Amino acid sequence: MSFILNYKTFFIFGTVILILVLFFLAGWFLNSYRKIDLSVNNIKIEAEIADTFQKKARGLSGRKSIAEGEGMLFIYENSGFYSFWMLGMNFALDIIWIDENYKIIDIDKNVSPDSFPKTFRSENPAKYILEVPAGFSDKNNVKLGDYINGF
Repeated sequence: MSFILNYKTFFIFGTVILILVLFFLAGWFLNSYRKIDLSVNNIKIEAEIADTFQKKARGLSGRKSIAEGEGMLFIYENSGFYSFWMLGMNFALDIIWIDENYKIIDIDKNVSPDSFPKTFRSENPAKYILEVPAGFSDKNNVKLGDYINGF
């Protein structure tokens, strides 16, 4: 009889552990970001892709920093006027607004976390928004009319 109880206990314990592991892996997979290699003016950017509501809402908030050559690309289904703010941010950004033809149509430079609750948006409809470390645009001579490559 004790063998049966031990077997049942082992089975239940193993099932609970398996379910917890699956939930952890599913959460990690659903919250992990795919990456894309982009470039502008022959400068490479490894960008994490924010293409779901949850990923867009979280963005880069809560992180301590991102390295040079890294960024986050927000992808929208349609061109429009999308507002961004610096809620929960710990470092400044350049926000690069990109149209459906991958042309830079606006840049907000050195946007500080202290700017919250102010919102930022492009003057013209954008389909993609690229966040990179503050100063990236000036350092790499990124300007309106340049194209982002790698899509």
